[in-house]
Amino acid sequence: MQHASCPGTASDAYQQKPAQLPGKIEAEDFDTNGFSDTTTSNEGGAYRTDSAVDIKAISGGNAVGWTVSGEWLEFTVNVPAEGDFDLTLRAGAVDTGRTLRISQCDKTLLDSISVPQVSAWGEFKTINAGKVHLTAGLQKLRVIIAAADGVDIDWLFIGPYSGTVDPQEPVDPTPPTGSGEPGNYPLGNAPVKSSGCGTDGKASLLSGGTSVAQGLATSTRLKLTSNNASREYIIDIPSDYDKSKPYRLFYTSHWIGSTNTAVATGETGNGGATNWGFYGLRRESLAAKEPAIFVAPQSVGSTWQETDNRFLFDDILKKVSSSLCIDMSRVFATGFSFGGMITYSLSTNHQKSIRAAVGIGPANYNIWLPSPIPKDPIAWMSTTGMSDTTTPWDGGNGRGAKYIAEQRARDNGCTAATIPTWSNSSPSRHVCYDYQGCKSNYPVKACTFNGGHQAAPFDAGSGDNGATTWIASESWKFFRQF
Repeated sequence: MQHASCPGTASDAYQQKPAQLPGKIEAEDFDTNGFSDTTTSNEGGAYRTDSAVDIKAISGGNAVGWTVSGEWLEFTVNVPAEGDFDLTLRAGAVDTGRTLRISQCDKTLLDSISVPQVSAWGEFKTINAGKVHLTAGLQKLRVIIAAADGVDIDWLFIGPYSGTVDPQEPVDPTPPTGSGEPGNYPLGNAPVKSSGCGTDGKASLLSGGTSVAQGLATSTRLKLTSNNASREYIIDIPSDYDKSKPYRLFYTSHWIGSTNTAVATGETGNGGATNWGFYGLRRESLAAKEPAIFVAPQSVGSTWQETDNRFLFDDILKKVSSSLCIDMSRVFATGFSFGGMITYSLSTNHQKSIRAAVGIGPANYNIWLPSPIPKDPIAWMSTTGMSDTTTPWDGGNGRGAKYIAEQRARDNGCTAATIPTWSNSSPSRHVCYDYQGCKSNYPVKACTFNGGHQAAPFDAGSGDNGATTWIASESWKFFRQF
């Protein structure tokens, strides 16, 4: 990730040539260090091959593509005089619901620009995006990928535009997918505040709690009564918690014979609470400047049971959401091994509570499941080592992570496919496949890798590495799209 200074100097601009307004700004001519990208190399391989931003060659030039929600580009521009300027955008997205946000030095200028839908990647439409108010002189404009992944950007034009503008489709007030109700929210929906928002419930929630040895200063060990039994969980709350701001909530379950302490303290090679606490998602959330709230429950005995599905999750969610400000439309679940198995279990009958789930080395057997399993859709991602014999990719007879992915694809309306998996001929040590044709708010992703039963594999070698594993970044990217 790169960050540029603000408001900007000529030296920040690409080739030290600020865009002169009014005029066109080519997307691929972003400032030399003015970008945030989730990859480390240019996946398109065009134009600026030394940059991490993904650039593709198109007819007549280049465009930025393969974008992920939260990524951004910055442009140093020279504004002749303060005033309101028309902004024209040439961009395209195959899927609906994609939006961009325009800001200037952290001040939002246009909050939500709907990206026009096109029939294929590499196609673009030109639209009137609105007006922006700019001050005179060298200024820094930021273009942010807002709701959902997958936007191609060709250029922006700021000022009077005399070219052809494509007719815009009428906006349907009803979202194309997702009614905005629990279990069926559209991508990019407004936060749904819990009853704890605006209250001083944090103090009472943490009262009587204890610190977590080798854990973070923001983590607290708590108890509650669930199904007439005393149960324990660890909660991590941002140090700058704002009672009026709805936060994402992550429910992170431990593996067999382990503890919630291991989840909170990041118990793995090169891990620790900072690197790998809560499966690295806390680190990712802070890097994105989108702090979240994390819960790590504790099983009774070495494994998760039916009561943990039917009671514990619901009781913890009720307690936390009534005490803290939670975005009830963005409650997520993840876990490794048996933690991935309870995550899968929860995903089968908590579709109205859990927006998306990531199973790290999950399985669909030796865990309590409702019978029959409901077919309600839920977003799902899994990761499995192709040498894993504990929770295998394909254990035969419908057992394994492969069959979970296929089930989720059927439930989510995805196009049936043979999932490509890691092999010796794969270009890297892990391969991820996104099912096509899914309802936009119910994606399915399956990742396989060169390894065994591992929570934190990394591409540079074998074993676990909590600091460099791709599991955290891929999981965060998956969760963040909602």
